[in-house]
Amino acid sequence: MAAGKAVITADRPAVRDYVADGEDAILYEPENPSDLRKKIELLLKEKILRSRLAATGQKKVLANFTSEKFAESLLEIFLGLENNT
Repeated sequence: MAAGKAVITADRPAVRDYVADGEDAILYEPENPSDLRKKIELLLKEKILRSRLAATGQKKVLANFTSEKFAESLLEIFLGLENNT
């Protein structure tokens, strides 16, 4: 997503915390090769969808996964560990 490419990924609970199906990525049913094939074919055929997913995905990553936010998350973890000891 950060590279500005459309993403297809397995539909897992943790994945849904970060992506919305059809908005910034395409989700396929895990362990279902037929569904994965359909989703790949969809992206190959639908240039507008591919472009939209790429743009919204990249925008989401750049807004939410900056080095500053990563540092803040690490700080929260370290402070939490310190308070638990």
